[in-house]
Amino acid sequence: MANPYYQQQDQWTGAVPVSQASGEARLAFLRKVYGILFSGIMVFFLTTAVPVVLFMAGTEVGAALVRSILGVPQLLWLGILLVVTFVASAVAHKPGINLIAFYSVALVYGLITVPLILWALLDPAVPASEQGSTILSGMLIVLQALALTTFVMGGLTAYVFITKKDFSWMGGILFIGLALVIGAVVVILIATALGYGNFDMLHIAISFFCVILFSGYVLYDTSRILHHYTEEMAVAGALSLLIDFVMLFRSILFLLLSRR
Repeated sequence: MANPYYQQQDQWTGAVPVSQASGEARLAFLRKVYGILFSGIMVFFLTTAVPVVLFMAGTEVGAALVRSILGVPQLLWLGILLVVTFVASAVAHKPGINLIAFYSVALVYGLITVPLILWALLDPAVPASEQGSTILSGMLIVLQALALTTFVMGGLTAYVFITKKDFSWMGGILFIGLALVIGAVVVILIATALGYGNFDMLHIAISFFCVILFSGYVLYDTSRILHHYTEEMAVAGALSLLIDFVMLFRSILFLLLSRR
């Protein structure tokens, strides 16, 4: 048990953080956070893989799923994503419903990643009979993006755990960066819908910026979990890390595909 005379209320939550609990309690909390995170990542990849695999297998169900996903305007997908993320963050401290919201975020992120995976695996300019090499090279690129994402996130997480530095001061800077990214994406989507110009280079620039931005968020969110979160905030911690992981993966994958 932690010494109550040395416990102080956390400036962010108003409650005693897990960092001031016993070593066993801290480990149990971290295992819970990363256990939930891992399950969310699995839901994300499963949601992405099922429509893609069914589509690649030539099934009617797969074709219908992909048509449905591609038929939703990208601006609407962005709105759905922002709403689901906001709701999940708002209920992150409410037992039961917080897990439902958490997996809903993983599911929505999985669905919006389907077009990106299809872009990796298929090349419209290549005849169907010759798509085999394209599929293989695309799978390798996806695995490379996953490996790089795991390496970046794992390395940054290890840095925070080893140094025990608190990166909470980065919150304001990161929020401004995130607002700029969302604003730029909205402008691009509206301009594209209206038929204005080609924004390929801007997409690449945004993806590169997102790699830096969400690397910063990994430092920020991990240090918040380590230093400021209470025992009731395991789902909230897993949610923030899930978004960091998915956005890093999507951004890295896009950059790799843009070089192809």
